[in-house]
Amino acid sequence: MPGPLTGVRVIDLTAVLLGPFATQHLADMGADVIKVEPPEGDLLRLSGGVMGRDKDMGPIYMAANRNKRSICLDLKKPEAVAVLKDMIGTADLFIHNSRPQAIERLGLGYEDLKKINPSIIYAYSLGYARKGPYGHKPAFDDLVQGVSGAASLQSRVDGAPPRFMPSLIADKTTGLHLCIAVLAALYHRKCTGEGQMIEVPMLETLASFWLTEHLFGKTWRSTTRTSRRPASSPSASIRPRDRSRPLPARSTSRKPRPNSAATHRASAATGWRCCARRA
Repeated sequence: MPGPLTGVRVIDLTAVLLGPFATQHLADMGADVIKVEPPEGDLLRLSGGVMGRDKDMGPIYMAANRNKRSICLDLKKPEAVAVLKDMIGTADLFIHNSRPQAIERLGLGYEDLKKINPSIIYAYSLGYARKGPYGHKPAFDDLVQGVSGAASLQSRVDGAPPRFMPSLIADKTTGLHLCIAVLAALYHRKCTGEGQMIEVPMLETLASFWLTEHLFGKTWRSTTRTSRRPASSPSASIRPRDRSRPLPARSTSRKPRPNSAATHRASAATGWRCCARRA
């Protein structure tokens, strides 16, 4: 069955997990994703290979690269770069997760490809924002977990020393944000005909992700006294539908059983509707 991105052509130069996780979702939505790999293949082909039936088809690789086509190009050779540029000339999206400096040395920077395809959407992810002090450095999931504070969050649970989460959370979270940005760029191009360049750095993405609920009282400067408890344990009051009076967000009193007389009396008094049904 055709998906919403049927007809969208993606040249995928991503590797390992972050980029392939982003393009996996594009492929699942119907995009024609052509994965470009070096002669030795994506690194994840060999990761966990003993767990599968084919040592060159690791389970993580298979999960993150489903619904894609593949081509092998040795980009150290000029003729292979020329083939890739020909493919980009008819593509809607070019995406990679290599360091920009290395890509530009191959003549595959945004300004280079815009001459070939003026409406191309050029998306990439890197460890740190290119304009920042660490923009030239490589990064991996565990490094970004550390510098973004993710590893220290584990200590709040049990008081143990900081440790990495048992998931490639930095890669996958950034990959999802990269996918979302690409979808927005595709819609923008549909409306205006304009392509654009997208940069999604791992550190800034993860910092924003954690600080949503971990900024606590630093989110804004309040003139009233506020609770120091995190957002995951709210202490503020909420208002019922008729906005007549506040209701406590948490209550220590015994809750009435669904469909009991007490429930219906509470519903009538506060404006809340009881939606429970008898079995």
